[in-house]
Amino acid sequence: MRSAEKPCGQRVDQAPDGSRTNLPAPGIDTGMGLERVAAIMQGVPSAYETDLLAPVRERVERLAGKTYGADADDDVAIRVVAEHARAAAFLIADGVVPANEGRGYVLRRVIRRGVRFARKIGMEPGFLPETARAVIALGIALNDRPALLAIVTDDLVERGLSAGEIVDEAAREMGGRGGGQARLAQAGGKDASRLGAALAAVPGIVARRMQGR
Repeated sequence: MRSAEKPCGQRVDQAPDGSRTNLPAPGIDTGMGLERVAAIMQGVPSAYETDLLAPVRERVERLAGKTYGADADDDVAIRVVAEHARAAAFLIADGVVPANEGRGYVLRRVIRRGVRFARKIGMEPGFLPETARAVIALGIALNDRPALLAIVTDDLVERGLSAGEIVDEAAREMGGRGGGQARLAQAGGKDASRLGAALAAVPGIVARRMQGR
């Protein structure tokens, strides 16, 4: 674990018992990406407990019949499968297919590593679509102008779910409208203070639209 305390870069390594030692070569970058910021804002110990990754991690637990936190080796495998499944879903939604070069090669390596760790926790072949089946919704506010982005995996698109319809309905929570393709869509709004409400509305929108499909 790397400390997030120093804005000028990574300085210490934190052990599981909470003790810290100085890094031999302090980093110049905090590595404060979206997941780490979310962990701090939500008051959880890691990105895998945030609302960004926890639903995927919990799905991996159910498919593997494992409990996160019960075994250190299993925890590593659960985290790898969850993160790699999400990464694969993003790449595939962007039109990438496994290949021997470029982004396709990255996707191929991501899937292979995910499969390798899935086998360590007894997951059956064909687990990846079950793990990566998801609707991913992201929100951001820039200059007090909110925006939403939705990504829907192909299997849910085939069942009739549309990212364009999801963001269009959610955006009304913040006084906006939107649209786009079935797999990827975006929307804008007028009231940045309602961005959280718009994101919170997404699960209900998805559940309602999936009824009977």
